[in-house]
Amino acid sequence: MAPSQGHISRNVHFMEGGKVVIASFLDTHEVMAWSIEPWKLVWRSMAFTRIGNSALSQDGEHLLVDNLDTGVDAYSLPHMVRKATYQALPSTRRFAKQVAFGARDTQVIYGSDSGVVHVFDFASADIFQTLCHHQCESDSNSWLLVSL
Repeated sequence: MAPSQGHISRNVHFMEGGKVVIASFLDTHEVMAWSIEPWKLVWRSMAFTRIGNSALSQDGEHLLVDNLDTGVDAYSLPHMVRKATYQALPSTRRFAKQVAFGARDTQVIYGSDSGVVHVFDFASADIFQTLCHHQCESDSNSWLLVSL
């Protein structure tokens, strides 16, 4: 089965040692996984929102999705069950922001359109630290070295 016709993949991730490729699609909300050899669809699921950028956990069990609205959603794979939402300050513009796992998948790192990077605890969804490129209103404006 081919990817969604006329739609462009927003992100691509490899898992299972490069034997499976996962693609996420912005407008269709789809996430699809294909085996490389032989090339075949392994699974296909839907996110609740549009998909800006995404990040795959090291164990391949979770996908972080910039939902282009309220922050980052964490989904369990392959059924795309939403486990948590990590809410940041509202965006002033609707464009995809970077998202990543940090510290051996225990942190969620989320960019912004205002020069601020938010670091959340993956398990609790609580904000762990705010990293500022410029003067922040937050008291926690120190930089954090994160092991990715």
